[in-house]
Amino acid sequence: MYHQILLFYIFLSIVFFKTDGGGAKTEEGEDLCKASEVFRTTTLNCDLANDRLYCVELQANDREDATGNLVTHLWLLGDGSMKPGNKIEHCYNVYGTYDVQLISTKKVEGIEFVDTTTYALDVGEIALIQEIKEDRFVYFFDGSSSYIGDDCKNLNYYWSFGDGNYACDMLVTNRYTKPGEYEVKLIVEGISDSGEKRQICGIKRITIR
Repeated sequence: MYHQILLFYIFLSIVFFKTDGGGAKTEEGEDLCKASEVFRTTTLNCDLANDRLYCVELQANDREDATGNLVTHLWLLGDGSMKPGNKIEHCYNVYGTYDVQLISTKKVEGIEFVDTTTYALDVGEIALIQEIKEDRFVYFFDGSSSYIGDDCKNLNYYWSFGDGNYACDMLVTNRYTKPGEYEVKLIVEGISDSGEKRQICGIKRITIR
């Protein structure tokens, strides 16, 4: 349906905050909010958060038409930006849905032909993990920048800190007890305007030395 290939790269934005509390886990190892059950039963693939912000790569398939005429492309990116080229990268300031226009131009025997195609580009659907290190072993985590869609409200947050601790708030903290590499996971559950429940999952790897 599209003559464009869209490869999405959703990236991490660091925000500083502070909250009280800790990983919700009893001495017997059962988490109070049942986040471990959510992670045990989920079939979601968790996306790895990187270190840049809301970026996408856009590519048009055709550099020339069937008869060999050169085709040039101009992208109108829906946020006031425009970029020329068959393949471009663009970073948005916020998550959301953008109306992206691809203007393709070619000349045939001196006559210019212009074709415009519009795409609804959804920059988002990512459980974004933001963190700040309080001291060597204590980390604060924020899931508030997670985005499911313009029509979806975030309801529940389920955290797995990679050390057997769990929590279920938007803003949480966890105290690690020993150095090592840990895989922090966040599942965000939301509900759309039509009543459909949706879940997304993200991963952030941290190293405690």
